[in-house]
Amino acid sequence: MASKRLAQVESNEFAIEPNLSQQPPDGAVDFYPAPDSRKASVRVHLAAETKVKFLSVVRSSTSQEASGKAIVTEWLKVSINGRLGYVTGGADWQAIALAPVD
Repeated sequence: MASKRLAQVESNEFAIEPNLSQQPPDGAVDFYPAPDSRKASVRVHLAAETKVKFLSVVRSSTSQEASGKAIVTEWLKVSINGRLGYVTGGADWQAIALAPVD
């Protein structure tokens, strides 16, 4: 099976094929206005009729570990019912119907 590569848009952003999730979302997500965990998030509750569109993947360096290495966070830029924002973390990704990859 051939793997798909992400097309790099900017140094930290990778384009993905825009699509709608194939399964209904369930639960709630912390929805950020920018790929930055220091920004205030809004808790968005999801229902079967919620429309989630995947737009791109963004990597950000948010802080330094004690060892001096940058901590890289991967964000998913999404549209939830037409509102643009970012989600991160396994629980939020599962809530918008993305299956974890082992």
